[in-house]
Parts: sequence; C-alpha cells; structure tokens
Amino acid sequence: MTHRLVIVGYGTMGVTHRKKLAGIEGIEVGGAVDIDPVREQYAAEDGLHVYPSLTDALADESTDFVFICTPNDSHRPIAEAALRAGKHVMCEKPAMLSSAEIEAVVALAEKKGLVFAVHQNRRWDDDFLSIKELYDELDGPLGANADEAEKSVIEAARAVLAPSTTRTVARAFAFLGPLQATFSL
Repeated sequence: MTHRLVIVGYGTMGVTHRKKLAGIEGIEVGGAVDIDPVREQYAAEDGLHVYPSLTDALADESTDFVFICTPNDSHRPIAEAALRAGKHVMCEKPAMLSSAEIEAVVALAEKKGLVFAVHQNRRWDDDFLSIKELYDELDGPLGANADEAEKSVIEAARAVLAPSTTRTVARAFAFLGPLQATFSL
C-alpha cells in the first residue's frame, strides 16, 4: 500500500521532509500547501501539486496523510481539520502549545481511528540505537541472571533513561517499544 501525503508548510522543515520522504517505499509526497507564494513556487519547482488552500488539500481523496510543518501555534487547528477530514497526521515538534491541546488532538485521532504522531528525528541515530541495544540486554539474558548488585546497576541504567524532557520521553518510548503518542509542550 502506498500512502500519499501532503506537506502543510513548505518552509525549511517541509522541504527537508520532502527530500527525506522521497526515497521511502510506500510513501508518495503528492502535494504541498503554503500561504507564501514563494514557497508555493518552490513546491511547484520540486514537482509537487500545490493546493490553493488547506481545505482543497484535505478534500483530495487521494491523500491519506498530512505532515504539518508550520509554526507551532497553527498545529492544533491544522491537525484537527486533517483528522476530521479522515487523514492521518504527522506533526513537527513541539506539537501543541499546551498539554490540553495535545490531549484534545490525541482524543480526536483515537475517536476517528487515525494516527496522530509527533515527528522525533533522533530515534534511529546510531548512538540511540546503541543505547537501546544495551537497554535490551539489561532486560534480556544479562538482566535476567543478575544478582542484587547487578540489579541495582540495571535500575540505575533505567533511571538514566527516565523521562525529563520531551525528547527524552520520545527516546524512552523508542527504546521501550512502539510509540503510541507523544506530548510536546
């Protein structure tokens, strides 16, 4: 199955994501929306269909996914409009301006049976994959056969991964399993 997505906000992050997504099997970047005519021109030059408005982009039945790359204060209304239009949503971080906003968007996504995710760009970097590998070993055979002293070291290692910031939360979910949702303030 191929997912066809539209990028909302074709500034630096929108262009960056288009380049990264271009080579991924199963994803087609089909269009872009921006309020800046210069950015619309860039999108057209990059071979994208330029929608005259967000409403037009969301009405396109061939699009099933929206990637929001606009300023933070516009994320919530765009995400809610996309979800109401039946589109999955990926959003740049920080996703919303408050925890109440993101809770409302996550609830809407769940109600609609759609995916709402916040883009976290370090999850697959080698350094984080190395930490995940170590963490998995601590939970696996290494951790299973640990004596009390080793268990205290394992608990200390887990504490290092304790969430304290948005990125750390996202990293912890990446280490611990599939990401359901992240909250970013």
